Amino acid sequence: MIAKTNTNRTGFVNAAEMDKDNSTAPLEKLLQVMKELRGPQGCPWDKKQDLDSLRTGLLEECYEVLAEMETAMRSGDWSGLQKELGDLLLQIVFQAQLASEKNFFSFADICTSLSHKLIHQHPHVFEKPQAPPLEVETVLRNWEKLKTQKKPGSLLDGIPKTAPQLLQAERLGAKTSHVGFDFQNYEAVRAKLNEELLELDKAVASKEKSQISHELGDVLFSLANLARWQEVCAEDTLAGANRRFMERFRFMESLLKKQGKTVAETSAEEWDSAWQKAKEALSSNSSLDPRPVSK
Repeated sequence: MIAKTNTNRTGFVNAAEMDKDNSTAPLEKLLQVMKELRGPQGCPWDKKQDLDSLRTGLLEECYEVLAEMETAMRSGDWSGLQKELGDLLLQIVFQAQLASEKNFFSFADICTSLSHKLIHQHPHVFEKPQAPPLEVETVLRNWEKLKTQKKPGSLLDGIPKTAPQLLQAERLGAKTSHVGFDFQNYEAVRAKLNEELLELDKAVASKEKSQISHELGDVLFSLANLARWQEVCAEDTLAGANRRFMERFRFMESLLKKQGKTVAETSAEEWDSAWQKAKEALSSNSSLDPRPVSK
């Protein structure tokens, strides 16, 4: 229920008055503002939006949040994260308003169903508290059992098809591991990678593009498994490698520019020398440690 707020003669909420009205909770205020924006005398742009037009904005905001999460972890500055989380929340509130207008569900329905889901997934907290607490692996296995009982179909159905492929590979391995379908140890994972690399070499020797693509995919999938067994996120490790390459390459470009040269005008030996200097200069500025993930 939205708290009663001060309105002007047209019946619309006055923003300045809302800020003064302590009876309006922040979330209630946000929902009211969104409702006004979509109302008869609201913003033409906001009234024009639908699920299809909001897709791109939602994706962009997710990436912005991820970027600010990295900034917060690297520098300790959380100010940008607060702003981007607000922008992401707007996307959720916007879609909830669209659904409410069609009498499908409301923002309150979303919150209620989420609360029920969390309670259902955590019986070891809300029903029968465990002493000592359960191990993380046990909790994950229990989650998968609960999902399987609730929804018919494959264990893998919950992996978003729109997620980055490297992340999907990681989630495939993680989900199947929770029911015991996994390698016995890290050495077995490493042996599998060696096996796939040998098969890739054979495919490259055959010069068959389709076979090369097939085997290279198996190598990437094996690398995602290897990252999982080391409890790091494959997507984050690749992002870190990309970032280090860009930093070093730009440093190398700057170094060569001071010498009156460009990369295109430089020999392989000069490239190597400049690249090593870039690595040494930037080594103290270590990249973000990848976030841990569960096997």
